[in-house]
Amino acid sequence: MRYQSAAEMRADLKRLKRDTSSGRVSVVSGSQSGASAAADSLSGLATPQATPAKGGLPKTLLASAILGILVILASVFGLRSFLHSAPRPFQQFSINQTTNTGKAALSAISPDGKFLLITMRENGLESLWLRNLPTGSNTQVVAPSPNPFVSLSFSPDGNYLYFRQAGDKTGLYHVLYRAPVLGGTPKVLVKDVDAHPVFSPDGQRMIYIRCNSPEPNKCRWLSANVDGGDEKTLLIRGGGIPSWSSWSPDGKYIAFSVGYTAESERNRIYLFDVSSNRESLLFTLPERHISELSWTTDGRGILFRYADRSSNFVRGQIGHLSYPDGKFQPLTNDTNDYEGLSLSNDGRTLTTIQSQFESQLDLLPPTGGDKGDVLPGLAKLLRDVRDVQWLSNSEILLVLPDKLLRNTLDAKQSELFVEPSGSIFSAGVCERGNVIVAAIRGREGQAAEHIWRMDADGSNLKRLTNGDDLAPACSSNGKWIYYLTAGPDKNRRMRIPLEGGNPEALPENGPPGPVFSTTDISRDENLVAYPGISPDSATGAYKNYIVVLKVNSLEAPPLVINTDPRIVFLNTRGPRFSLDSQAVVYAIRGEKSEENLWLQPLDGKPGHLLTHFTSEHIYGFDWSPDGKKLLVGRGHIESDVILLRDTSK
Repeated sequence: MRYQSAAEMRADLKRLKRDTSSGRVSVVSGSQSGASAAADSLSGLATPQATPAKGGLPKTLLASAILGILVILASVFGLRSFLHSAPRPFQQFSINQTTNTGKAALSAISPDGKFLLITMRENGLESLWLRNLPTGSNTQVVAPSPNPFVSLSFSPDGNYLYFRQAGDKTGLYHVLYRAPVLGGTPKVLVKDVDAHPVFSPDGQRMIYIRCNSPEPNKCRWLSANVDGGDEKTLLIRGGGIPSWSSWSPDGKYIAFSVGYTAESERNRIYLFDVSSNRESLLFTLPERHISELSWTTDGRGILFRYADRSSNFVRGQIGHLSYPDGKFQPLTNDTNDYEGLSLSNDGRTLTTIQSQFESQLDLLPPTGGDKGDVLPGLAKLLRDVRDVQWLSNSEILLVLPDKLLRNTLDAKQSELFVEPSGSIFSAGVCERGNVIVAAIRGREGQAAEHIWRMDADGSNLKRLTNGDDLAPACSSNGKWIYYLTAGPDKNRRMRIPLEGGNPEALPENGPPGPVFSTTDISRDENLVAYPGISPDSATGAYKNYIVVLKVNSLEAPPLVINTDPRIVFLNTRGPRFSLDSQAVVYAIRGEKSEENLWLQPLDGKPGHLLTHFTSEHIYGFDWSPDGKKLLVGRGHIESDVILLRDTSK
């Protein structure tokens, strides 16, 4: 049966009512539907000369009733199919690369599909450009700045462009700007905006989110005019920061996802009801982490970016969910990473950023330097590596999505452990390389990440924790494992005995605010250090901190290092103690976006650079167990704007 338009069904039902009331059976439509075909095949049952059946209805009326029921059922079936089984967009599509510099960071497409808003990253600076797609011409909107951009969009009518830009180079505090598309100085609309605004379909209001201000671990949903005036609080929500949201075309709902939070929220899409200011769960997608999303222009589906176990949940792909039944279909399925979704008003052109991470592992002297020896044979493998640890003075541990590999410094590899049903996120090496601890999700049917321990050859696997736990770390011969447990309202630093037992929480006597990276333990096993961020109560701007605690007196006041704005907290590896345990070492970003290691003494004396690289980002570092080698992971992202054009209609 094929789809009927609403007009066709109304016409059929009117004819049905008219014909049955006059004793005639005739179902005719301007377009022959499945229902009319069925009626035609049965029309021989009805004849004007039919006589009443004994003890029953006249045959004419009986046939009319049967055909009426058939037509109504077919019409209802067609209507339900029309409402619930909409064809998926981008079943077939072409891909066009719009930039070829490898330096594009963000993109957004105008409602009419004629303009692209693009940020370009070069020499540590970011600039904003407007590109006219029909002509290929470019106009600079914002000159190069050290303050990174974080999100872009156009107003619903296409007359204005909106963007969020960091208030400083740390990228922790964001300001919302607006500028006319055809030129004009960008105007500050709202300060301290943690998620990009969404606009009502009529273009009269916008809703945005502000978190950790004034309450830690709380996010406020705020509504305002499109010029930033008349701000009102709609909802105060605990949990993670909504990573992206989209207003439905009918104006009733805002769909959103939540990032940097417990595993239980990372696979969900929520609905915010605009009329009642209430939220509800829309979809849950097991084995997928959801970030950016966008309603399709007909309101019958949601396009979204997700990461799954095949890439250790770090490489984004694009998928589609039909609405309201939630049927999932992937659009992309490759080795690239896609970030950002922006859809034109006709629903046929989608822009996103396609990127690849190129990286290497360098070996340097323990005191650093400006050039190291690159470990061979790892370039392709490192694209999927989630974590790197020293196993011994001559071997490193590579953490892949589904396995742990032993890699010698001369490129010999062997498998230590394979996880067939789950995903491995990070690992730590304990007891001088005799024990490995790892954060694994999905093993034994467990939905959350737990901490597991095993022998160095992958045997004797044992689960240690029951929460949503990640980022395990321990000293080489210590008795404790330190880790981060994620909750719906906040994250907590924890520790548990290496042999297993009852976990205990580290005191929350450092700066409040979310933390992400591992806890480090000094070589003398007297100190632990971890990163934190916290908003300034006066300005709302975020500041970085490093918290140092004494292992044997955790309740004592911590040493809090208010680090400079150049600091970079890495994805999995935060600050580390120096070899003599008298300083902390962390990555900082220079004027041209190059990253180096900085050593900061704990006694407050001036710090200094350990490395002197002129390019690349640092994503991890550590000293060998004997302290004679410094391993540094470095790399960069090659990214360009691409357009997906729907060719299936």
